[in-house]
Amino acid sequence: MATARTGRRAAAQETGSSTRRLAVSDGDPDRAAVRCAPKAPQAPVLPALVVPTLPTRRPGGTAGGQKQVPKASRTWSVALLATLLASCGGGGGSGDTGAVPLDTVRLTCDVTDQATGKAVVDANVTYQAAATEFSTRTQVDGSCELDLPASEVAGVAFPAGSVEKPGYEPQTILCSKLQGGGTCASSVQIVPLADNVSIPVGGGVVMHLGDDLFEGAVNSQFQKKTDGVELVFVIDDWADKVKAGYTKATVYVDAKGWQTNNCNNVIALSGDIGTVTLPGGNSPSDGYWAGGKQVPFEFPVAQVGMQRAEVRVSAGTCNGTTDRDDFEINRMRVYFS
Repeated sequence: MATARTGRRAAAQETGSSTRRLAVSDGDPDRAAVRCAPKAPQAPVLPALVVPTLPTRRPGGTAGGQKQVPKASRTWSVALLATLLASCGGGGGSGDTGAVPLDTVRLTCDVTDQATGKAVVDANVTYQAAATEFSTRTQVDGSCELDLPASEVAGVAFPAGSVEKPGYEPQTILCSKLQGGGTCASSVQIVPLADNVSIPVGGGVVMHLGDDLFEGAVNSQFQKKTDGVELVFVIDDWADKVKAGYTKATVYVDAKGWQTNNCNNVIALSGDIGTVTLPGGNSPSDGYWAGGKQVPFEFPVAQVGMQRAEVRVSAGTCNGTTDRDDFEINRMRVYFS
């Protein structure tokens, strides 16, 4: 059964700042950072963004500075787009789940364990739309169906849903567009969580950083309103990783509209010893999500902390103005080595 939750994911507002600290929301245990399942440390297993069998969308932003990324940043996305469009077949609705009303968009999925191929039951499937989070859970056969009001989700190219379950890495459901009467159907493989991988609290779903001032360029179309200009994602098992002897933490994240070549965006790891700050990433100019090993953000554990740490992502000002970059992130993971 699908549910709709008004308001964005709960986050504590830090006094005197616009930073939001992501925390467990609504008492739902699936919102907690996923702890590692017992498994030998391994190199990152980085599946591509989930390729759906149909499309999806949501309205563009308000007036403001348009931020455009050079064509060079498209690199990896061309192959993804070719595969995506080949499987989606263009812009209409499809899928075999019955007629979908014109005022509704339907997401369907089949979720399996990448290691075993078996269906994954009770995985949480969410879609962030404007100020509303829609969610459902997978059935015994791993299937899901989530109906969304077209008025809240139509209009954006390449919107993303999320699949989360404790003991697994989060995964992205990517659609080319959402439109009334249509279906976006996806086959999703989720990766069992290894001993050397952590999922920061709140890092498994789509979050929007920025000031909501952007124009309708394809790389500035977002599915939800801003969650703030800086977001903080706590790594709640950091101390355990330090005790295990890991010396490097590498952060991976999917992103859309991230334009650090024009804007002063940063990503940082902050802990009880200090803060290490790096420039943010750059997403494809065509509006696609960049994922996997787009940019590995590597941090030395010894310079961050022994007891606690958190990932901080900030939207910076652009092109010498006071306008801040707007971008969305999803599927944050931290690999320790």
